[in-house]
Amino acid sequence: MTAEIYEDRMGIAWEYSTRLHTAGLVHGFTERRGGAGTGLYDSLNLSFAVGDAVRTVLENRRRLCAVLGCDILALTTARQNGESHIAVVSGPERGAGAGSFSGALPRIKALLTDLVQTPLLLCAADSVPLVLYDRERHACAVAVCDLAACADGLAGRVVAAMDFVYGTRPEQLYACIGPAATAPYVTVGARTAEALLSAATTGQADFLFAADDGIHVDAKALVVRQLAAAGVVSENIDVSPSCTVREEARFFSLRRDGNFSGRNGIFALLT
Repeated sequence: MTAEIYEDRMGIAWEYSTRLHTAGLVHGFTERRGGAGTGLYDSLNLSFAVGDAVRTVLENRRRLCAVLGCDILALTTARQNGESHIAVVSGPERGAGAGSFSGALPRIKALLTDLVQTPLLLCAADSVPLVLYDRERHACAVAVCDLAACADGLAGRVVAAMDFVYGTRPEQLYACIGPAATAPYVTVGARTAEALLSAATTGQADFLFAADDGIHVDAKALVVRQLAAAGVVSENIDVSPSCTVREEARFFSLRRDGNFSGRNGIFALLT
């Protein structure tokens, strides 16, 4: 991946793909610095769902939107609880969850839109974050591919949803997989490994590695395989080398820090 790190004068930073940026999409995977949070949530936690003060999360979202130059009231997000559903963001959904957890779209792990000035935001702390961009139809998507979503083939289903809703041709899509927990830090049992293998669609189990402490999963590699199976060409897929668990100064990590951990943001904005 040809990756860059953007840092605003307020200290807010995010990683982004130069490929998607050059194609015209404002997007990124936020780092933990530049926010108003302290202690366990130091400092740019963007999630209402992890125990951080509501006022602090609102301030963090305000800072991010200020840097992006967009209206915080248009920020659209999801609760990411339960099933791996996909939501199309049109007029009625615009701004859902901007100011509260209860107002966010329920049971959603992927958002797609063709609306301009409508920032999409999801949160993750180790799961694989994904941004998709269709430059021809000026549409984008964000998704969080946790292990359950990977087993449900979420990445490929988002590609299919963009095809159905916008007429997206998968071979014209740009994709970026952001910072996530890497294989040394992700272990699963045999049943989960079998479910993930079934969701890989084709090829060898080269994203699974047996070790003394269990079966390790390269979830980024699995998402790449699902994108390829959906028709996204490999030359258009960028994969961040960054690891949320290992890089403590840059990212929140549930696997490293436990339940009381902030969340990194995944955002995309059409202009």
